[in-house]
Amino acid sequence: MKLRATLAAALCMLIAACSSVSGGSKGAASAASVPPTDSVRGRVRVSFSEPFSPNVGPEAVKAFVPDVAANEAGGECAIRPVPMGTKATSVVAYFPGRTMAVMTVSLVFDSANHLVQYSEARGVTGLRNVPAGASNIARDSMLKALHDATRTTHISMNYALGQGTARNYGGGKPDNAVLATVREIESLPVLGPVKDRLARVRKLCGV
Repeated sequence: MKLRATLAAALCMLIAACSSVSGGSKGAASAASVPPTDSVRGRVRVSFSEPFSPNVGPEAVKAFVPDVAANEAGGECAIRPVPMGTKATSVVAYFPGRTMAVMTVSLVFDSANHLVQYSEARGVTGLRNVPAGASNIARDSMLKALHDATRTTHISMNYALGQGTARNYGGGKPDNAVLATVREIESLPVLGPVKDRLARVRKLCGV
């Protein structure tokens, strides 16, 4: 069971990363474009290269407590850069704003405008003040050091798989995570609930 949960979580993160990279160019008219140098790519690359072993079952889900509280003050939406030729939509909401975000919510929609991926980060939301010309390896090292020093709560839901994860990690403390259905993660009161935050981000970004 533990091995199955680990593999499922790794697969969920891998698909999330691929979806984030292959999202689309349409989105809210009020949303700003994220430049190609934004740290989103580095965050995705590292996130699926570090597998974890979540707990499973109703009791584990009910017992999960996020170490980092949600901060929904303000809100700024941006369109993510995507490969040419894709017809999906990918947006990210920054709270309270893009320059000093303490929480981000990313949404990926397919070409039929169906939501396929939800990803929320509280704590570490990306890199800032990255030196010009920094290599991917240097970015990954900087991001890993940031995660090691900062406690982060991450919530991910893959609607294609019908699975979601909630995870606390970093900051010098042990990881703790759960794997559950999308409906369970969406409705978990201690997380917000996520379904209410999803509705707010969709309204903010016009998607």
